[in-house]
Amino acid sequence: MKKKISAFILVLVSLVGCSVLLAHEFWLMPSKFRVEPSEVFTLNFYVGEDFTGELWARRRERTSKFTHFSKSGAEDLTSLAIKSDSGDVDLKFNHEGTHLLAFETKNSFIALEADKFNAYLKDDGMDNI
Repeated sequence: MKKKISAFILVLVSLVGCSVLLAHEFWLMPSKFRVEPSEVFTLNFYVGEDFTGELWARRRERTSKFTHFSKSGAEDLTSLAIKSDSGDVDLKFNHEGTHLLAFETKNSFIALEADKFNAYLKDDGMDNI
């Protein structure tokens, strides 16, 4: 019996350069958490707040680095992550074990007029700022 890959896919999401007040959460969600070696699965990229969000389709312009870490070392998958802006990537791990996927984005800044910024703070419950 083949051992299942421990696809406790530990997701390391680095939100590089986002302002604390204007930051959104980015996370990776696999179609399944346990896969056989060489079994293809889909990894979706999401953006939102409180793990409620939508597929993130701006990866081409914002992805800085996407890396797969496993017992055989680090593998740069950045070109795969930016190949399409569809929100998902098909992956497979060739050996069993624990795998870690790390995702970094480029800096992004947003400028808002004072009234719009104050409305944003109020909508997010940050009245005492």
